[in-house]
Amino acid sequence: MDIELQKGEILLKKGHANRYVHRLLWTGSLFLTNQRIEFVTHPLNFQNYSITIPLKKLKKIEFKYNRKYFTHGFWIHQEDGDSVHLAVWRRKKWKKAIDAAKKKIEEV
Repeated sequence: MDIELQKGEILLKKGHANRYVHRLLWTGSLFLTNQRIEFVTHPLNFQNYSITIPLKKLKKIEFKYNRKYFTHGFWIHQEDGDSVHLAVWRRKKWKKAIDAAKKKIEEV
């Protein structure tokens, strides 16, 4: 599963991810480009969709425990107040990559 890159967009990182919405769990993939973060559900989910978060609208990333015990979760908070709860392996590396990509956008 891949995403369509726009002109001038570079894929920086991708991996398996889960999205939590209340008690629902959506499996999929997480993509980081030099312009956005995108979560895309796997085709086997009963509903398929994607979420795009432009790096310009990213406010902060906050680590979160999933189900009170698992340390692979994090929240992506946006400037407009929306938040997305995701889970990935090696979340510290994801956060570092996202922060670096956001910093490059702010420098331009």
